[in-house]
Amino acid sequence: MKFFRNRKQSKLYKQWVKHSGLPADAIPEELTHRDSLKKKSREGSKERDREKSKEASRRQIQALYIVLAVGLLVIIVCIVLLVTKSC
Repeated sequence: MKFFRNRKQSKLYKQWVKHSGLPADAIPEELTHRDSLKKKSREGSKERDREKSKEASRRQIQALYIVLAVGLLVIIVCIVLLVTKSC
């Protein structure tokens, strides 16, 4: 139950700072430290998501180039076969 009490206190201090002009120094260190760790973990997860999406788009582009190359190769082979049969 201590976790919920600290969480409620943290929310209460945040509201005081936001609405009543309480200085940020008045918030106990143990409450601010935990919140900053949560923010850091959220920022880290957002950064990882961005990296994953960049990697996924890079793979999609590579697959597109491979498909285009194979298609061009098939077209060239077909043209060569048509030219050789007609001669």
